[in-house]
Amino acid sequence: MSPSAARPVRLLGREVGPGAARALPLALITLAYSALTGWWLWPLPRHLSDHLVHPPGTATPFISADLHLITWALAWDTHALLTAPLSLFDANIFHPAPTSLAFSEHFLGYVPLFAPFYLLTGNAVLASNAVVFLTFPLCALATYALARRFVPPPAAFVAGMLFAFHAQRYVNLYHLHQLGTFYVPLALLFTERWLERARRRDAIALAVVVALQLLCSFYLAYAIVLFYAAYLPLALWRWRAAIDRRRLLGLGVALVAAGVPMLLASLPYIELQRLGLVPSGRSAMVDLALEPFVTMRRVRSYLTGGGVGRVGYLLAALALVLGWRGGAYPRVLGVAACVVGLVLAGGPSLAIGRTELWSPYDLLFRWLPGFSAVRLPFRFLVLTQLGFALLAALGLHQVLRLLPRTLGWPAALATAGLVLALAPERAPHTLHVQPSPDTLAPAYRWLMEHGEGGALLELPVAAPAVAGRRMLLSTYHWLPILDGYSAYPPLTRRYLVPMLQKLPREPALQELVDAVDVRWILVHLDEMSEEQRAEWRDDFFPGMELVERWGNDALYEVDLPVTIDRRAQILRTDQTLGGLPLARIEGPCPGRLTAELLVDRPLRPRERVQVRVEVENRSPHAWPGLGLYPRHLVQLRTRFVSHGSKRVGLPRTSPIWSDVPAQHAIETVVELVAPPLAGDFTLELELVQDGESLGRCGLEPTRLEATVGAGPADAPELEAS
Repeated sequence: MSPSAARPVRLLGREVGPGAARALPLALITLAYSALTGWWLWPLPRHLSDHLVHPPGTATPFISADLHLITWALAWDTHALLTAPLSLFDANIFHPAPTSLAFSEHFLGYVPLFAPFYLLTGNAVLASNAVVFLTFPLCALATYALARRFVPPPAAFVAGMLFAFHAQRYVNLYHLHQLGTFYVPLALLFTERWLERARRRDAIALAVVVALQLLCSFYLAYAIVLFYAAYLPLALWRWRAAIDRRRLLGLGVALVAAGVPMLLASLPYIELQRLGLVPSGRSAMVDLALEPFVTMRRVRSYLTGGGVGRVGYLLAALALVLGWRGGAYPRVLGVAACVVGLVLAGGPSLAIGRTELWSPYDLLFRWLPGFSAVRLPFRFLVLTQLGFALLAALGLHQVLRLLPRTLGWPAALATAGLVLALAPERAPHTLHVQPSPDTLAPAYRWLMEHGEGGALLELPVAAPAVAGRRMLLSTYHWLPILDGYSAYPPLTRRYLVPMLQKLPREPALQELVDAVDVRWILVHLDEMSEEQRAEWRDDFFPGMELVERWGNDALYEVDLPVTIDRRAQILRTDQTLGGLPLARIEGPCPGRLTAELLVDRPLRPRERVQVRVEVENRSPHAWPGLGLYPRHLVQLRTRFVSHGSKRVGLPRTSPIWSDVPAQHAIETVVELVAPPLAGDFTLELELVQDGESLGRCGLEPTRLEATVGAGPADAPELEAS
C-alpha cells in the first residue's frame, strides 16, 4: 500500500481511516435503502408484530392461506432444525400424513433471515414481516455491489433502487418467498471476484449464496440455474486470460457444494412424486397458464406498466448506444439477463403479434427435472429487471460523465426520485390483523402448556383461509394437527373430512379414533352454523371429556379406546385400505361406467353439485380404489365441455373411495364444481390410473348433459381441502 493510500481522510471535521471512509458512504446508502423500504411498505412498519399484508376482500381466500402457509413453514423450519433436524419434513400439519412439509415448498433459504427474529420473540408474524422488510434493502445493496464493478457509486445506487423497488415486488408481498432475489446479483458478483482474484473466500461466498437461493423457492432456483447457465460462458470468455486450473476447479467445487443442500431437500419431493401425491409432469392447469395469451399478457403488462419505468428504459437505451468501447462486457451481461428473463416469462411460445417464435421452453420441460410443474413463468421477469437495472446504471454513468463530479450524487438522487414519481399509481397496502403472543386466545395458551404432544383436531372443517390461520396458530403449541393447507394436500385429509363432519356422534368418533390417534378436539362455536352449535352445546359426550370452555371455544379430551385399529393401514403405500395391492391394471379391463347428476334443475355458475357414479368391473381382477396414495389408484376424472367444443374449466380427478371387486359393481358419490359461465355443457367422466384412461383396456368413458343457468355464482371455498 502506498503512503498516500494509508493517509487519513477527513469526514465531518474528523480524521478517519480509509476503511471507515469507505464504510460510512455504504452505511448511508444502506440507511437510504432502508428508509425507502419503510416508505414503500407503509403502513406495515407500524404493525410488524400483529398484521400481514395481502389483498382485501373475501374473494381471495387462497392468497391469505398462502401467506399463512409460508409464515408457518418458516417457523416450522426454524423449530425443527433446532429440535429434530432429521425429522424436518415430518411437519405437524395434515396429521397423520408423513413428510407433510413437502406438500408445499420448504423455503429453507429464508431461515437465516427469519430465525433470529422468531427465536427472540416467538412471534412468527413479526419474523415474517422482518423477512419482507429485509429483502428490499438486501436486493438493493446486492445489486449496488454488483453494479459497482462497472459504474461509480451514484449510478450503482440507482441500479439497486431499480432492482428492489418496482411494481411486481410492490403487489406481491404476500408471496414473500418470491422477494428474496438478492442472491442472484451476489452470485454474479462472487463469480466475477473469484475469476478475477481466485480468493478462497469468494468461492465460499459463491457456494453459500447459490445454495441459499436454490433453497428459497423452486421458481428462484430455476431462475438462478437458467440464468447462470447463460451467464457463465460470458464470464469465462471475459476472464479467459486469467483462467487456470485453480479457477475452474474452485468454480466447479463451489457450484457442486451449492447444489448438495438442494439435492438433499428435494428427496422428499421425489418420493411424493413417486407416490403420486405431487405431480411429476405437465398438467392441464399448467398448460392453461402457459397459453400465449396468458403469458404474453403478463410480459406486456410488465414492460408497459412495471419494470424500470420510462426513465429506466431511456437510460438503458442510452447504455446500448454509448459506452461500448471499454464497457462491452457489462452491457452484454445486462442484455443477457433481459433476454433470458423475457424468453422464460413468455413460456413455450413467444407470441409477437400474430407471429409465434420458437422458445427453448419445451426443451426445459423435457430435460430439466421438475420444470414441467412451473405454471407462473412471469416470475422469471426478475432476471429482466436485473438486466434493465444494470443497463440503466450504465446509461446514467454516461450522463454523469458530462457533469461535474460534485453533481454525481444529486443527479443520481434526482433520477431515483423521477423514476418513483413517474411510476404507475400504487394501491395502498391492506393490512390484516393476526394473532400475536399478546392476543393469543386462551385455548391455544392452554394447549401450549398442557398439550403434551397430543394430536389436535379443530372444528368445524375449515376453508383454506381458516385452515391456513390454524396452521399459523399451531406455531405456538406445535402439536400435530389434522388441519392444514397446501398446494397438494394429501388424500388423508379428504378421507377424514366425512368423519369430521359427523362429529360429535359416537359412531363417527369411533371411526376417527380407529383411523387416527387424536387426543384433543377444539370446537370453535362461533365458526359453526346454528345447527352445528346445537350439537356441541353439551359438556360431555361418550368418548370425550370437556377440559374447559373459553367463550365460543370448547376443548375436549378424547378418551375413547380403539376398537378396530386402522391407524397403520392408512399409511400403507403398497396396498389399499381394503388390503388390495396397489398395482397397475394389466390386461383387459372390461366394465361399465354410468353416472347421474343429483340435481334436476339448471346448475348455478360454480355451484357444487353431486354426481352418483356406478362402476362395474367385468374383469377377473379387482381394481384398487380405496387408497390414500394416488400411485396405481383407480380414480374418476371429470371435465365440463361446452357444446361449442370450447373447453372451460380444467379436468378434475376425484377418488372413488372403494375397491372394485372382480365381477362386481360399486356405487359412489363425487362432488364437482359447475362451470363459471352459463350455457349447455357435456360432463365427461372416465376412470383413470396414473393419469391414463382405462379406455386403454376396455372401460369406456361416459357423458352427461348439463345446463348452467344465469345466476349468482357459488364460490367453491373448500376446493383446496
